[in-house]
Amino acid sequence: VNPSLRDYLKLFLSSHEFLVLLPPTIQRADFALKLWSHVQDSFKHQSDILRDYALKFFDFSRVIETTPSILRKTKDNEAMILQDDLSLSERINLLLDWWEASGNDEFMNKGLELLSENYLEVVSWWDGQPLPQIHQRVYSLLDVNHPLRGKLLEAITDQLIEIIDNGVPIDELIEIIRSIQEHMADFNYETVDGAIAYEVYYHLSETKNTISCLDSEQSLHEHLEYLENLARLTGINTDRAQETVLEKLNNYEEQDHGEHRPSFSRSGGTADGEFSNEAIRSLFGSLL
Repeated sequence: VNPSLRDYLKLFLSSHEFLVLLPPTIQRADFALKLWSHVQDSFKHQSDILRDYALKFFDFSRVIETTPSILRKTKDNEAMILQDDLSLSERINLLLDWWEASGNDEFMNKGLELLSENYLEVVSWWDGQPLPQIHQRVYSLLDVNHPLRGKLLEAITDQLIEIIDNGVPIDELIEIIRSIQEHMADFNYETVDGAIAYEVYYHLSETKNTISCLDSEQSLHEHLEYLENLARLTGINTDRAQETVLEKLNNYEEQDHGEHRPSFSRSGGTADGEFSNEAIRSLFGSLL
């Protein structure tokens, strides 16, 4: 881009008069987030402008769930999941931003609606870890007497439990547990603890099945690290599961040792591995 044109565009995109024209044109949540982030950076110390601008997104917030979070495709007979628009957790955070800037409870009502209804498909690797962070944010932002506070916290917790109950790979489970311990440690949710305990039990009792698709030493070593992390995070003994992984790992190592054992042949000219004086002088002559 021509520097003078870039400077002109930069100046143009900092114009409040121009920026207020954009929210009514928005059709996707990811563009709404980019625009809102730009406005926040441009007017970070002007709360009045941010409040008024957040309200410009009100109409879009009514239909924020219209575009799907993911697209399912098949390529070479293999199913693929691709992110299309913002995830559920990203849209909730965006609505929280607009509520925080404007104080308009309709943004929170919409957030509760998204959490309670099945408008968007929840994906463990995009939503599992952020949900505890959102729980903490709602708890901190909304006054204890706010009529939506308890409902939002309950809806977030329900979504989190549903993600865990649907089953998550061990690496994602570890990140979810870490996020819960960091952001929800002050809450005693027996239902969350129960969901985690059941999922941990599954991974430990069905280790042979869960590692059946692992076909390299590196992936098996990674799984061992996951089990060690799980033990540290939960205090649950994972020795048996680790032994199962080690057995499969040892089989790989034994196969590799048998298949790749090097063979050495003796050079002709000397018997019983003895070097003649001539051979020694030839080998080390440059050093003598």
